Amino acid sequence: MSRSTRVSVLCLFLGTLFWSFAGVFVKHLSLQAIDADVQNLYRYAAGTMSLWILVFYLFGRGALTTLKRTHTFLLPTTILCVFQVVMVSSLYKKSIYPGFSSLLSKSSVLFGAILAFILFRDERKTILSWRYLVGGLLGMIGVVGVVMFGETARAEFSEGVFLVILSAFLWACYTLSMKPVLRHTHPIIAFAVISTFTTLFFLVLASARSRPMQFFTEVSVRDQVLIVLSGLLCIGAAHSLYFRAVSDLGVAVCSSFLLVQPLITGTLSAIALGERLRPGQILMGGVLLAGVYLSTVAGQRARRTPEAVPLQEET
Repeated sequence: MSRSTRVSVLCLFLGTLFWSFAGVFVKHLSLQAIDADVQNLYRYAAGTMSLWILVFYLFGRGALTTLKRTHTFLLPTTILCVFQVVMVSSLYKKSIYPGFSSLLSKSSVLFGAILAFILFRDERKTILSWRYLVGGLLGMIGVVGVVMFGETARAEFSEGVFLVILSAFLWACYTLSMKPVLRHTHPIIAFAVISTFTTLFFLVLASARSRPMQFFTEVSVRDQVLIVLSGLLCIGAAHSLYFRAVSDLGVAVCSSFLLVQPLITGTLSAIALGERLRPGQILMGGVLLAGVYLSTVAGQRARRTPEAVPLQEET
């Protein structure tokens, strides 16, 4: 294994690890009664600043010319903003924890297949392949099983499940909306621009629905550090490390490796938050991930070009 490949493997592992922390950070902050819009604002602000520092280091000021094509970023930015609100809201439900949420969120691959079949004619042959069809069936069985083996059928739990699945659908929409953007823009630059607009969105939303300055007056220093660290690691570093790995290892390897993320998230959530998945949920989660893996393999066989690289994980 060459030195470059070893570095890429390390980047892939660290990027996946940092993404795995995202739900744990959000859930912990929700338990501290920190306003969702406020934490979203400062998480994205921290992540955006780190991304632009990296962009200027790698590409120089020439990267700013990307801002002239603002209109190309409007659709993915809009979807990402709605996704972030929905995803974080799901973790603010008392019965929804990161391990469970992470498993269900992998259903985004299934939603992506359905949307791609409808929107892109060149995707249909791949989606009708046996791997995709079997993977989709296993994925749907897994999603139903993870939910059915859940703790309770309380209304609050059901609402949380709905929000998690809705966020998975929105992430699939976001991934597809990025496809034309990435044909002409480097992924790190593209996400830096989108992250900037997302930060501005949360500034407006937090100002309208909450008090952004409470971050400095009512949030403990420990939680301030955690919010900033979450932005730096789960938004800024994770995306940068992942796309560094993709450039060397390829999309198929990196996409498949990301399937370990629910395992890491579940372990972290068990340690930090005391989450416990039932045996039936773990079994059905394995069925879900097996289905997602088959779908991913089928999809990557037909996608070998850089412009098809999706932003793989929610932040």
